[in-house]
Amino acid sequence: MPDLPSRSASLLQLGPVSRLFFLLSLVLLLRLPQRPHAWRRPLQDAELVIVRGTCTSRLDLAHATGRAARPINTTDLRIVYVLENADMAQQLQDRFGSSLNETYLHWPDRPDPKKPGDTRVAMAPWLAHDALGESYKWLLLGDDDTFFFVDGVKALLREYDHNLPYIVTDAIWHKRKRNLMEAPRCLPCHVTQAFRQAVASRSDTDKPSKAAGAATAAGADSDNDGASDGDSSAWMMPPPGCPCTPQLACQFTLNVTGIGRRSRPMVWSPESKLWGFPPGYPTKCDYPHFHGGSGVLISVGAMRQVPYSEAMRCYYDNIDERTAKPESLKSSAHGDRMTSLCFWLHGVALTDPGLSLALGETTYIGNRVMDARTANPSALGKAAAGTLPSNSWVWSILTMAAA
Repeated sequence: MPDLPSRSASLLQLGPVSRLFFLLSLVLLLRLPQRPHAWRRPLQDAELVIVRGTCTSRLDLAHATGRAARPINTTDLRIVYVLENADMAQQLQDRFGSSLNETYLHWPDRPDPKKPGDTRVAMAPWLAHDALGESYKWLLLGDDDTFFFVDGVKALLREYDHNLPYIVTDAIWHKRKRNLMEAPRCLPCHVTQAFRQAVASRSDTDKPSKAAGAATAAGADSDNDGASDGDSSAWMMPPPGCPCTPQLACQFTLNVTGIGRRSRPMVWSPESKLWGFPPGYPTKCDYPHFHGGSGVLISVGAMRQVPYSEAMRCYYDNIDERTAKPESLKSSAHGDRMTSLCFWLHGVALTDPGLSLALGETTYIGNRVMDARTANPSALGKAAAGTLPSNSWVWSILTMAAA
């Protein structure tokens, strides 16, 4: 190839018209749109990690549901299992670590005989992040019987920026109810106004008691959603979270319910009622939580925001000894609730992908991402007997049976 001086000389040897054409072409080339952002390219299996806290007695189940999510003849999608037995974890690591691209870690049971593995489940994302580093984009966290439809995960997350602190779930618990439309949450950062208007027109199965258009007395657009609070078509639409903070998610709920200003947070969850709010609680509304059985998608950006040491403080009073005060939230609460609260305390709220807004239990089959409700003997029995109340579950039942 010619060196730089010879290239310059060749350019100077061009005629005036040719040089002008070349320069115009260069300007147009520089003005072309940039390449799509990395998070808008199709996700690869190697950028996803399934994470599950389990135990030796349920390992066969964890293996079955984890490995079934992988495409045939590839192990690019990594799986992390967290067991209670260190020796067993090491044996499994030696056996499957390289051949099946799996990682086996351990974390001890806690003393609570009813929920011994819940702290292990809660710590699982940070253990996986510590073991793998930032070699992934998304953690797929679920119970050991949760089945992830990975094609749906990749399709859903294509527009998400994994560097933002995202905790994505379509099964949000609030006021002891699932899919309550007034739950504190955000829509994705990239959601369009057209999408918001389309889903706002759909029927709502669980409206709050306050009349539409009277959500707040603070004035128009106090929830920053781009529409007047008096607009009944948009009053139940969560704001886009760029990122989704507890303050942003909580303000949406305060606006919708008309609670207004309070000196103390509103108590909605059983944990808050029983144990109160931790010191430095950030909002005036109780935290929502994801459902471990349905699964949650956690970005690497969210993991960056809550360091390992801070997660330990969320789950233990004595970090060195890994102990918590008896009969306290840290020693007694479920893993999915503790993890949701830990992220909430560190500035990360839940993001609703918006695929099933105002549809209650029904979700779009083509966008189904995670499902544990259908992976149970009761649902299978009802399907076989023809008594399943809704056909919306049939597709995922058949898929799981085939897997």
